[in-house]
Amino acid sequence: MQRNRLKRILEQVLNLTTAPFHEYAVMDFVDSFVEKLGLTSEKDRYGNRIVVYHSGERVKGKQPRICYIAHMDHPGFEVLSCEGKQAVAKWWGGVKREYFEGTKVRVYPDDVPGKVVSTKKDAKSTPEFQRVDTAVLQLSRPVEVIPGETYAQWDLKGYELKDGLVHTRAADDLCSVAVQLALLEELVKTKAECEVWCVFTRAEENGFNGALALAATKKLPKSLVMISLETSKKLPGAEQGGGPVVRLGDKMSTYSPEVGVYLTNCGENLKKNKRGFKYQRKLMDGGVCEAAVFVSMGWKTGAMAFPLGNYHNMAPVKGKAKARIRQETVHIDDIAMGLQLMVEAGLNIQEIENVLGDKARWLHERNEPFARKLKESAR
Repeated sequence: MQRNRLKRILEQVLNLTTAPFHEYAVMDFVDSFVEKLGLTSEKDRYGNRIVVYHSGERVKGKQPRICYIAHMDHPGFEVLSCEGKQAVAKWWGGVKREYFEGTKVRVYPDDVPGKVVSTKKDAKSTPEFQRVDTAVLQLSRPVEVIPGETYAQWDLKGYELKDGLVHTRAADDLCSVAVQLALLEELVKTKAECEVWCVFTRAEENGFNGALALAATKKLPKSLVMISLETSKKLPGAEQGGGPVVRLGDKMSTYSPEVGVYLTNCGENLKKNKRGFKYQRKLMDGGVCEAAVFVSMGWKTGAMAFPLGNYHNMAPVKGKAKARIRQETVHIDDIAMGLQLMVEAGLNIQEIENVLGDKARWLHERNEPFARKLKESAR
């Protein structure tokens, strides 16, 4: 895909508003985008979306197919009530309490600016990470609160590109939503001979609610190889600009070994055949992603991550400086190369059935002369 086209898709998606349980704008955009491609966006009863691209006949039986997963929400507020210019809002997501007071917000769908004036601590908080339960918002004007419809986000720009970094209100996980849509467009455009599933889930930030609900519906065959896409906090060995990260596990679990080996093989193939391609490989245990859901429920599961700056909009605090909410950042090269890796993995997924056996054979062949030596020197 041309870089300018990828940027355009990113700009369109990242300018959308979203919050857990309030992913309306993203859901509508996904539906419209895939319809224009001639594909179908299937909705489950929880509002998750499933889109399947295939050329020719659908894959049958237990043959492996790849399925990418990204969530459509980002930490945000659900507005519960408003009296005059003061609103009370429920908070969903992992952001430290010290980042809230005085921070600007915008209330949707009316697009009303305001700021946080106070917060109530979540009872599940720890001394290391004080969470917010509810917040009081001072608004520029009163809003009509429609139950289940009125929500708020940080008042930040949706999309800016500066020196190779995408600066955005909600990289986590709208960058991955955009990349999935770019993947589907690329597959349709090139008439790729494969079957690729893309799943768009809801309310991940509150504890994988959409993914867990979808997994229980049995709409996803166990023959799917599940690949969670995330923008995950950058770490040593998972740096911005170093390429997409083949994620081997998270804070909760490690993923299926054959999937990690397969994605690594795909990355190595691209390094040989595409000039400038690079990728990284790491156990990223700073948080948990939706891969933990699917690996625990019996799917072959792996993950790919885009290293993220200002995780959950929390800018690093230096010294005694005030904690501040800022745009998240992702490197445009990581996104572009991640798309290449996703295409490569989707086209060759049948190879996953042999990757561990091939690795074992290579190890045994390498060890054969030393096994003879061991036998000759045994006592």
